[in-house]
Amino acid sequence: TLIGIPNDTRYHYSEFQRERINGQLTLQFAPSDRLIVTADATYYRNEAESAEKHLVSAVKEGRAVNINTFVHSSFALALTFQAQGRQAEAQKVVNTVMDHALKTGNASIAQMTQAFQAELAIRQGRSSEAHRWVQRYAPESLAPALRFYLPHLTWTKVLLTQKTDSARRKAADMLDRMSDFFASTCNLAALIDVST
Repeated sequence: TLIGIPNDTRYHYSEFQRERINGQLTLQFAPSDRLIVTADATYYRNEAESAEKHLVSAVKEGRAVNINTFVHSSFALALTFQAQGRQAEAQKVVNTVMDHALKTGNASIAQMTQAFQAELAIRQGRSSEAHRWVQRYAPESLAPALRFYLPHLTWTKVLLTQKTDSARRKAADMLDRMSDFFASTCNLAALIDVST
């Protein structure tokens, strides 16, 4: 049984529209029984600039409304910058969250931000930085995921980049634990993240 107790009674309403354009084409040619040639093409248009606009607003308002909204919106904004090739801006956003965590003495937010810094390091090709984090991080017991970012998933991704049998086993064990846990809590979004 999961019981939630709200710690904030504020109300916020925002509205936006999003358009997504996708297309996929697969061609296959078999000149003989022994040779099959397959070509796949995928097209999509990412509305990252629109997402950025809404996330900047959420980050600004989130700090005043709810610390978790601020943190997770900041992480989403950093990923948006990263997707646009704006690595320095992505890092700056994450540094702002860490500064806030340290200034307010919020150890759990600082720990989550360190995990996200490792996520960003992997995405930016700084694997040695992420590997140092994984050596210090001890995955805690799983808890319901109330927002989108899952530090345990970053831990698993970093382990998989190490390409050792031991790291792969640890990653597989964590993925199994996460899959079982999120299935038991009916958290479909987290279950999809773990499965992909």
